[in-house]
Amino acid sequence: MDEKELLKMLSSNRNEAYEHLYNEYYTPLVLFADHYVSNQDVARDLVQEVFIALLDVKTKFENLLHLKSYLYNSLRNKCLNHLRHEKIKQEFLQEELYLSDEFFEQKTIEEDVYSLLLSALDNLSPQSKEVMLLSLEGLSNADIAERLQLSVETVKSYKKSSKKKLTEHLLSRKDYPAFMLFMMLLELYHSI
Repeated sequence: MDEKELLKMLSSNRNEAYEHLYNEYYTPLVLFADHYVSNQDVARDLVQEVFIALLDVKTKFENLLHLKSYLYNSLRNKCLNHLRHEKIKQEFLQEELYLSDEFFEQKTIEEDVYSLLLSALDNLSPQSKEVMLLSLEGLSNADIAERLQLSVETVKSYKKSSKKKLTEHLLSRKDYPAFMLFMMLLELYHSI
């Protein structure tokens, strides 16, 4: 099929023109795309997309060089868009991985701190321990007082003396790094 006949058939949307272009340019276009994306399957998909898009093109190509330029430029743009999309996906996955590792590490530390704090509560009197446990659950002084049938001032007093005893107990521990003890004390004072 000569150039003029091909361009004429293409402008008339004849299937023979598309088949000829596909048979003629499919393999070179796949090789071209593969240089960008380094993946034969992706390259084939992108070439397919270019040929599908060609069906919707209303432009009349002046010559074969103009048509080839359109095919290669369209494919290059699809490759670059694919690479940008992949880069964004990779960055997102890296961020997710980092956040999940960071989240896991933080939760592990929190659980260790909370476990140590609960074991330290065993050194308190039963009433002080109960007040502190309810406080760690997030109950207010008034709610704790109502639940344990104590005055709010008594609850505050238990909490104050318990904080002091817990601080002394936790600081006396030599088997935990200072940072862990700091985290426990921070948790203790933050949540109570």
